[in-house]
Amino acid sequence: MRSTRQICQLYGFEKLECAAMRNAAFETAKEERDADSIVTEDSVPLRDRINSQLFVTRETETGKVLWKRPMQETDMIAHDIDARTNLQHRLPCHSFRSMLPSLAEGKRPPAKSPDWIRSCTRGILFSAWHAYRNERLASNADDAKFYFPEHVYCWFSDEANSTMTTEDEDRWAFYQGIKGLAISDAEGWIMYQMLNDMQGEHFTSFLFHTLKTIKSQMESSWTDQVGVVFSHAEGLQSMSVLQERFKSLGQSLENDNYLCGINLWISLDSAHDSLRVLFYSDRIKSSATTKALSKRATEMTVDVKGEPCIDVFSLVQIIMKEYIVHMQKQTTLLRIMFETGSTGNLTDVYDTPGEVDINEEIEIDTEYIVSFQQFVKIIKTIWPTLMLKEVALLYREAYDMMYPTSQWNQPAPDGISFASFMSAADKRCLFSRVRANL
Repeated sequence: MRSTRQICQLYGFEKLECAAMRNAAFETAKEERDADSIVTEDSVPLRDRINSQLFVTRETETGKVLWKRPMQETDMIAHDIDARTNLQHRLPCHSFRSMLPSLAEGKRPPAKSPDWIRSCTRGILFSAWHAYRNERLASNADDAKFYFPEHVYCWFSDEANSTMTTEDEDRWAFYQGIKGLAISDAEGWIMYQMLNDMQGEHFTSFLFHTLKTIKSQMESSWTDQVGVVFSHAEGLQSMSVLQERFKSLGQSLENDNYLCGINLWISLDSAHDSLRVLFYSDRIKSSATTKALSKRATEMTVDVKGEPCIDVFSLVQIIMKEYIVHMQKQTTLLRIMFETGSTGNLTDVYDTPGEVDINEEIEIDTEYIVSFQQFVKIIKTIWPTLMLKEVALLYREAYDMMYPTSQWNQPAPDGISFASFMSAADKRCLFSRVRANL
């Protein structure tokens, strides 16, 4: 069980609104506004702090409360955390491993050298980056989802000279190697997160956006450091092509002499510029995040030929970890809005006067269902610029997941659930295309 403080820190809510403060009587308008003000924990007596509650509130700029929900230690945030951590039946990197043959009893994948693992890691990452861009251009749409585990599986295949047994051994060896490398290596951690495929399509999109931004800031330094083998990612669409490149240079994947696994360095100034582009932009706009990450980047610098620099993949790692936290907050707030919308607390404020009952408890195990009309109001609150056609397609996608053809002999649901919406949003790449108004 997490404490209220831990939940606050995890989701970025650093101040508490104490119910006891709301009971004070004030005579002037200024004092009335102060009655609902957010105060620091230390300024409130211990007894009041014990009896206080944590709330999530959505307000207008004038201070009008649209909805307010109490958040307790056993509410939807803790439930969401537990749901993600108690995945008893899902194996690590489940999508990738489900395509691999089972290992014979007592048999282990052949061990590969660290150089082999690093060379494959960079080859896969750069080829996926190129393939992702090409698929978006070919489909002429931003809602074309990129499937990374399947890309990795196919990367080890040689269409012309396919030897399934050898290829599967390489896939198993890569999986085992990257799982070990991810513990202490930034580049390995990034690859494992992608292969595990738990963060959603938007994680892939933001990662490639991050690499593109960093490459742009580094200019010619990127190509100089990447080296001759990885200079042209379009030539790395399979392991066999990568092996041919090494062979033409008189080397092999087991012998890292051609800049395949060495550190890539970015100057501190370019790192700070990259952070400003990424975290003070249309996608995410947070000067506090930019400042905090810039400070961390400064602390990680090393001297490279007389200039303060940071390892590129270490920078990418702290960026992506921050992005994960950002999306956890957004998902939690989305879920709260979805659940309050299903009970009428979000939508009623637009239609009928009256106060919302903030003492109404939320049932954790209830699958909240919203109708299309409620869904439109919720989505338009979060994404005001989203076209109605896109909203309708999202609803249809989510509804088809709730009510597939195999269940047409059963009563139809009255709407969609939050889980089905999240699946539809991921499939349609919603989070990577539109910034939420939260």
